[in-house]
Amino acid sequence: MVKTKWLAALSDGTMAVEGVAPFAEVKDELSPWQKLLAYLDAHDVHITGMRVQVSKCGEATRTYNLPSFNKTPEGNHEKWVTLYPRDPASYTYRRWVTCSLTTKEERHHIEVCAHYADFAVSLFVDEDEGNESWVVVH
Repeated sequence: MVKTKWLAALSDGTMAVEGVAPFAEVKDELSPWQKLLAYLDAHDVHITGMRVQVSKCGEATRTYNLPSFNKTPEGNHEKWVTLYPRDPASYTYRRWVTCSLTTKEERHHIEVCAHYADFAVSLFVDEDEGNESWVVVH
């Protein structure tokens, strides 16, 4: 069985993980993402990086990353130096389903998106098999 979850690196050095306290999914409570947004406001921190982790049979098998903030304790992150000084202004997340008009087959996806001043980078990951990802710059 494939399971996907978002992971958010925070400016205070911690990692927020979908489904792990305090971002667990609990009936009649805010969603894990809404809990994260409330946590950001309450603790005056922001997201510095987002990724999607795919697990199969309870074991992490793949990780898909969005570009993160360029600053590290040692300086700029070399992988993303071409984006410098463009740090994302915000991040968003959603899950969605597509349905083929001909076969009626449903496909499930998770999307994390980094929003910059004049463009955005969306990372889509297939939640059915966890083997495919796509990136869209808009």
